[in-house]
Order: sequence, then C-alpha cells, then structure tokens
Amino acid sequence: MALGDHIKNVIYGTIATTLSAGVIAVILWLKGLPLHRALLVTAGFILAVSIAAYLISVIIENVRKSKTITQDSDGSQEKHKQLEALSLIESKLLTSDHKLTTRNAEFDALESKHKLLRTQINNLKEELATANSANINLNKELARQKSLKDDLDQSYGAERQAAIRIKTLIEQCEKQIEKLNQERLAAASNLQGVESDRNNFRAWYYELAWLNPAIEPQKKDISNFVKVIAARPCLLNLKERVAVVDLVIRNDSFFDLAIKPDDVGGRFATKKGLLHDPAKALIDLNHPAVEKLKPREEATVTVIQPLLRSEAEEIEDAISEGNDGRFWLGNLNIPVSVQNAKPLQVDSKPLRIDSNVEHVYFREFGGLTFDGELITPQDLVRDIDALPFPERLRIYQEMSNAYGESLWRLNEARQSEDREEIGNEAIKPHTNSA
Repeated sequence: MALGDHIKNVIYGTIATTLSAGVIAVILWLKGLPLHRALLVTAGFILAVSIAAYLISVIIENVRKSKTITQDSDGSQEKHKQLEALSLIESKLLTSDHKLTTRNAEFDALESKHKLLRTQINNLKEELATANSANINLNKELARQKSLKDDLDQSYGAERQAAIRIKTLIEQCEKQIEKLNQERLAAASNLQGVESDRNNFRAWYYELAWLNPAIEPQKKDISNFVKVIAARPCLLNLKERVAVVDLVIRNDSFFDLAIKPDDVGGRFATKKGLLHDPAKALIDLNHPAVEKLKPREEATVTVIQPLLRSEAEEIEDAISEGNDGRFWLGNLNIPVSVQNAKPLQVDSKPLRIDSNVEHVYFREFGGLTFDGELITPQDLVRDIDALPFPERLRIYQEMSNAYGESLWRLNEARQSEDREEIGNEAIKPHTNSA
C-alpha cells in the first residue's frame, strides 16, 4: 500500500513538473526568448523529468522483485538496506516535491510580475501611441513651419533684391550729385577764371596802351634789343681742328626769346678771310639750347667752328710767331625768334654782334686774360690740352665762366668808387688757383 502511494506521488510530481515546465516555457517566451527555443527548453525539461520518473519506477520494480526473490534468503539485514535505500529515495522525492512547490511559488510570483509587466507594456504602448500621434502632429507643424520659412526666405530674397536695387540707385544718385557738384564747382571756377581773365585783359589793355609805343620798335627789329655782352673763347684744338666760342647774350626786350640751333650758320674769319666750313651751334648737356629767355635774363650760345688742316696750321704758325691772330665773328648768322608775341607779329632777326665783342684772339683760348694780358700759365694750358676732348671742353667751359665773372666784376669795379680794390678782388681767386 505504501509503494502504490509512493508511485502515485511520483506520477503527480511528474505532471506537476510538466505543468511547471510549460509555465516556464511561457515565461521564457514572454521574456523575449524565441518560441522554438522556449519549446525546445521545455521539451528537454519534460524529457529529463520523464527519465527521472522512469528510473524511479525501475528502481521501485527492482526493489519489489528483489524483495520477492530474496525475501527468504537475504534475511532481515538485506531488507533493512532496501528500506534505507527506499527511505533515501523517498526523502529525495520529498525534496524534489519541496523544490517543485518552491518553483510553483516562484512561478506564481513571476506570473504576477508578468501580469504587472504586461500592464506596464500596455501602458507604454498607449503612451507610445500617444507619442506617435504627437510626433505626427509635430511633423505636420514642422512641415508647416518649414513651408512658412521657405515663404519667408523667398519674401526676404525679394525684399533684399529690392533693397540692393534701391541702394544702387542711391549710390548712382550720390555719384550724379557729386558729379553735378564738381561741375558746379568747375563752372564756378571757370567763371572766376573768366572774370580773372577779363580783369587781366583789361589791365593788359591799359598797360599796352602806354607800352605800345615802346613795343613798336621791337616789333620792327627785335635784334636791336638783344645784346651780345661777351664773346668767351672756350676751346681751340688744332689737333682735332675745332674752335669753340661762347656768346653771352642778354634779353632787353619785352618778349620771351629763343634761338633754334638748326638755324645757326655763318663762318668764323681770320685776317686771310672767311674759313671754309660753316659754323654751327654746339648742343649737349653742358650747352643747352636757348629757350624762353625772359626779359633782363642772360643766356649762352655756344658756337663750334670746324677747321681745315691748312687753317689749323696757319693758326698754329700765328700763335708760335706771337702775332696778334684772331677770329672775327661778324659773319655768324644766329636768328633770334620771339615766343610769346601773339597776337603781335614779330619777325625773326639775326643776332647783332657789335664791334667791341666781334673779335676773339688766338692767345685767349685756354687761358684767362686781364686787360689783354694772359694770366693762365702755359704749362697748365699744355696739361689741359693733353686731356681727352670731353674733359678738356668742360675745363675750358669752367674757365670761360670764370672769365665772364671776372669781366662782370671789372664792369662793377668801373662803376664803383673804389675800382682798384674791387678789380683786385675779382682777379685774386683766379691768380691764386693758377
């Protein structure tokens, strides 16, 4: 009777275990385990429980067989061992039942938690649906706001283009206003210029009213009012067969004067007559052309005369013999033209070379003279003649300028009370340098 109850308990335990395994499978599935895996785990668990029940029934059957066969032969000791083994198995079964009961309690707790979680999941689903609905509404509002932004961007672009056009028009208007102001200022300046010119013309008219008698002789012959104040011997080179003379002129007219170098002509002359080749104006950096010579101003016209071999030999013989050889400049043709005579008509006239400056003596070339006496040492003259032509010409030019300054100082000395003192001061610098 006790063995039948024991088997009944085993069967009931197996059924309970199977149900527990099914509940566990459901719980595992709800927990997120895939269904096939949950079923597989459940099947394994049921198989394990079935094997355990089978083993228990086999053990019980073996015990019953062994009890029947060995009841008489084994005696009470063997029976006692079987009873102990059966008691041990029964205790294990009770332990398993207790564990199963515990598992059932845990399953009930898990099931209550599962229900709570299902409730929470449903609540979350409802909240999710609400959030999705709100999200849809937000997306619609966002789309509407985006459309509104696009409309505002287009409106802003149109307004900006209009503002740019207005700004461009304002800038153009400002430029036109500035241009008109400049034109107004230019017109005012032109008006002032016209008024100033009118006043100047009136003043000039009144001035010309009394200047006209003085201008009339200058219109007829301008050469009478251009004076050659000095003829300076600059260079006499018998090896290169050239002679250079500076003519210092002063403008005593009311006009600006000019001398065109290409119009200079004529020839130097000696005691034997005119030289063969024509003279011409020497123009370089040290000898600029005469342009816009103002009234009461002075300028230098440099004339260069080429020499034939025979003419150079005659000049050399005259210098070596100590004769009073000289060049005559009266044949030179140096036209003087007026530059600011409009609307007056003033014809160009040749420069007049007076008799007091029309002769240049051979002995005066390469040295300075005082009262007709050469004051430059001859050895210095020879050293200068040994220099190249450009440097020699520059030195002679400086000497000629010093000579002209001496003449000017002598002229001042003649007009001064203490003539001898001023004349000595004019000569001292040149005699000391010599």
